[in-house]
Amino acid sequence: MAEAPKKSLAMYKARNRNGELTDKQIALVEGVLKGTDLVAVATSAGYAASSEFYRDLGSQTVQKAIADRLQNSIASEGASIGNATMIELTNARNPASTRFQAAKWLLDAAGHGLTADNGPRGEKPVHEMTNAELEAFLARTEAVIAAGGSAPIITVKPDSGA
Repeated sequence: MAEAPKKSLAMYKARNRNGELTDKQIALVEGVLKGTDLVAVATSAGYAASSEFYRDLGSQTVQKAIADRLQNSIASEGASIGNATMIELTNARNPASTRFQAAKWLLDAAGHGLTADNGPRGEKPVHEMTNAELEAFLARTEAVIAAGGSAPIITVKPDSGA
């Protein structure tokens, strides 16, 4: 697998107490991101005292560096892996329900799916439409059906009685 593009820890090199990382802290960040055991991270980063290690681990600069690198990894490598996994799940050898969910996820991610209220993207939920909006919605739907298309799916939610 190719190395994911990421914010380089080199930008943190030789930084000081002004909110920047030391070489030890850089090694700490790298170890945490690799999922290494914290005792091993402390040892390999060169921490002699556990109090110094845990102080650095809890510092805002180290936590920010970890969060930045993690977010970058998720946005690049993680997104690619997730997308490839969803495409693989649409394979015919998987159960229909799995293929359906994967296809739905892919369509949603591409901007072609339905919103959480089960209406077309950008469309108000039916229960929030005014009479004029409902009439326009019905006219559009009738035109789609007349042209041989499929009507939108409308999910009716029970009234809470409030």
